[in-house]
Amino acid sequence: MPMELLRELAHTPLPCTLGDEKDIDRLRVLRAAGYIAAMLPMPGSQSRLGRVLAITPEGREALARAAPESVDSGFARHADGVNERRPVQTT
Repeated sequence: MPMELLRELAHTPLPCTLGDEKDIDRLRVLRAAGYIAAMLPMPGSQSRLGRVLAITPEGREALARAAPESVDSGFARHADGVNERRPVQTT
């Protein structure tokens, strides 16, 4: 479900890269709803990576409506420079 991914992203240092096809499909839904800013592969593209840049104010509001305790406003302060949700090959 896309909202579950949005909750995960709220606790992940951003930007982050995702490479799973199911995650990319969920990112498309979240971006279309205006909940995230993301760079996603074009349909038919060789690329299979999506880069989530930020959760929008609308996305944070949606998280707060779904479960107020799940929103962490300072989650991205201590990024480690890697910011990869899962290891992906970028060749």
